[in-house]
Amino acid sequence: MAAEMINKRSDIIIFIGIASYFASSMPGTIKCIILYINRKRVGRMINSLHFAPFALNKCRGGKKEENILKSLVRKTNIQNIIYISTTLGTLLFGIINTLYYRLRYWYDSSLWVMPYAPTMPWFDYSSSPIYEYGALFQCFSMLIYAIQIGNSFSIFIGLLAHISIQMVILSNAFRNLKIRAENLQKLDDDKSKPFEHYVNIIFRENINHHLQIFELANEMEKLYSVIILILMFSCTVIMCFVLYCCLVFPVFSMFFLQNATFSCIIFCHIAMYCYWGNEVSETSLGVAQAAAEVDWVDLPGHIPKSLIMVIIRAQKPLRITAGKFFPLNMATFMSIMRGTFSFLMFFKESQELSN
Repeated sequence: MAAEMINKRSDIIIFIGIASYFASSMPGTIKCIILYINRKRVGRMINSLHFAPFALNKCRGGKKEENILKSLVRKTNIQNIIYISTTLGTLLFGIINTLYYRLRYWYDSSLWVMPYAPTMPWFDYSSSPIYEYGALFQCFSMLIYAIQIGNSFSIFIGLLAHISIQMVILSNAFRNLKIRAENLQKLDDDKSKPFEHYVNIIFRENINHHLQIFELANEMEKLYSVIILILMFSCTVIMCFVLYCCLVFPVFSMFFLQNATFSCIIFCHIAMYCYWGNEVSETSLGVAQAAAEVDWVDLPGHIPKSLIMVIIRAQKPLRITAGKFFPLNMATFMSIMRGTFSFLMFFKESQELSN
């Protein structure tokens, strides 16, 4: 049934297969190349998370900070499991689909299909073993490609998640400013130093932490901004085409399942980029709220003034953008989804009228 559907709509299916192939492969390849060229910068960003002020500091946040980091690990692990599962599902359905049509239509090569595109019109695979070589090449290349894309995706999402969680840790540090200064004074053997001295140490620590977060975010913005813009555009186009294939093929056919899981991969990309970008903005605003909640009545006179400066700066949310055109947040996610489904309906109606 699905193979006959491909033959009936051969032109549009071939077009969608080629367009989806290039729209997914080319931007992903460009992303991997850019990350490879800038691997030292990416390595420095990742390594910075293992040292102060980003590393776990129980003296700063106590058990709460440890729980915050553990919750981040759990959340990102769940997201990675979802992403890996949908990716493996797409690869597996492609292999099963290829084996099914190859074995069922042993002597009818016109119904043979490649694992990850309905047809490959740029070379003739209508004879054996050319068909098998082409199918094996697709399986191997897509597996390697999926691993590379998954790794680069995890790096970016992990960095975004850490920026978000560092803002939460910083907010907690501001709320505990006075308590931490009192604890630091108790631990110091030199009792001659005034309380103001310890408040200044903790306050400077928090300010340095805040600046380090901004520096990490700016480094990410410089490196990933254009990449994310290209990926957002390509993901929108791919999702439209893949959802169209889901509408065309019979439900629960291998072609349908393969395209459905592939659409889940694209959805995960867009959703996770926008979700963590939104979390960065929201948690950065939380720093202003935390600074406003500081018990400043008994603190030295310059501390309340400095807190006001922190509040003013933190009221401007930290944004990660796609090519400086639009921020990564849930509003952008909803706009992309609306645009995708609008274009999908337009594309579907155009095909129906042409037929």
